[in-house]
Amino acid sequence: PITGEVAPKQSLALSVVFTPQLGCQLEHALTAVVQGGSSRTVVCKAHVSEAKLVVAEKRLAFGTIAVGLGAEQSLTLKNIGQTEAVFTFEEAPAGWCVKPMSGAVAVGSTCEVSVEIVSETAAVVEHTLVANVRYGRAAKVTVTVETVIPNVSVTQDEFDFKAVVVGGNSWLP
Repeated sequence: PITGEVAPKQSLALSVVFTPQLGCQLEHALTAVVQGGSSRTVVCKAHVSEAKLVVAEKRLAFGTIAVGLGAEQSLTLKNIGQTEAVFTFEEAPAGWCVKPMSGAVAVGSTCEVSVEIVSETAAVVEHTLVANVRYGRAAKVTVTVETVIPNVSVTQDEFDFKAVVVGGNSWLP
């Protein structure tokens, strides 16, 4: 219980469940306030194994893509540790979609992550995707992409499709 009464010369058994979250401290002080007496403090410390998550690919190279068109590649997160690895990706640049953004990878297992890029401007980008790992080092991979505005030109002045009726279609070799 969070609050309660303990009769004189008696005791109260209680249990504390600590569920660690990404970025929280592993140690916390709990203080029992005794009305009319002195307070008692107990320091609780979580003992957790380090999570070890790595990216199988050294880098993702998208190459050159046209502005407005999408490209997708996958990367693989592998758990090489002795405990489940819980991850959350940091915010990706505008026009990038990372799926899943967070998850858990069991010991010895892998998780495939999709990275999709759709750029609205021409640019050369080198960005490091970072997956923060609960109680472990961040897993990182460098992603490179060049987006260009296509240069399209038609050298022929006219196209002769011969007789095409309304609603029909035709093509030229």
